[in-house]
Amino acid sequence: MLTPFKYLSPVIQKLMIINAVIFVIGFFLGPYEGIFTWALSLTPSILTKVTPEFWFGKPWSIFTYMFVHGSFFHLFANMFFGLWMFGDSVARDIGDKHFLKLYLLAGVFAGALSAVVYIVFQVPISGIVGASGATYAIMYLFCRNNPQATVYFMF
Repeated sequence: MLTPFKYLSPVIQKLMIINAVIFVIGFFLGPYEGIFTWALSLTPSILTKVTPEFWFGKPWSIFTYMFVHGSFFHLFANMFFGLWMFGDSVARDIGDKHFLKLYLLAGVFAGALSAVVYIVFQVPISGIVGASGATYAIMYLFCRNNPQATVYFMF
């Protein structure tokens, strides 16, 4: 286990592990990775038609989409910059239980808002993936709680 990783809040550790495991599963599925991604991604187009897929399609996808990532960089950016750098401080401030609720609620809200925006502006997209909405909420809360903090970026 990486030494800095063991000092992270348990909820941050678990979220990072879940995201990494889902990414690795998708990677090793090879030609079936697209089916795996589709099954977990949020599909805005199902909201536009009242069909059996709308009512019985993928109700879990409003939660699962935020654990699927399109590339390693996408995963790295969400987990390192969103959770590792900012999430641990927020989790320690509000507690792990409240942090998990906030993270999941922000992810659900961001997914629903994204789906509505894609539908209204008729953006052709097959599925929404990633934890960016949830991590942006965490970064916002960090900035709100620590207005004098200095953040150094690599590169």
